[in-house]
Amino acid sequence: VSQSRYLPPNITIKPHRKLTAKDWNETATLILPSTIESWSMGASEAIAHNTPVITFDDLRGVKENLGDAAIYLPRTAKLTEWVKAVEEAKTINPAIINQQATYNYNKHIQQLKRTSTWITNL
Repeated sequence: VSQSRYLPPNITIKPHRKLTAKDWNETATLILPSTIESWSMGASEAIAHNTPVITFDDLRGVKENLGDAAIYLPRTAKLTEWVKAVEEAKTINPAIINQQATYNYNKHIQQLKRTSTWITNL
């Protein structure tokens, strides 16, 4: 990805593609300024790799997905608030991020088991 001359060197915009473990190892914080997002698989991948997320506070599915593993900002947040959130993200305890990722994984496995049971009993 070529860096825009307007971006600081610590920001990288990645193209839409499957990210690898190497990509996640290079990512300190995922910024998710989506207009509409139901769950955000990108956010799920981020916390699975112990990467904190910053997103808007009105994305209910994303909030369910991320719990305390994220920082939530209002849509009216100014640039200074985003900058502050990036600094704050560095202080999120990795154990909290891991706990949310594990909770999501276990919830997913339970749903798969219920679906399998339901299909088997048809």
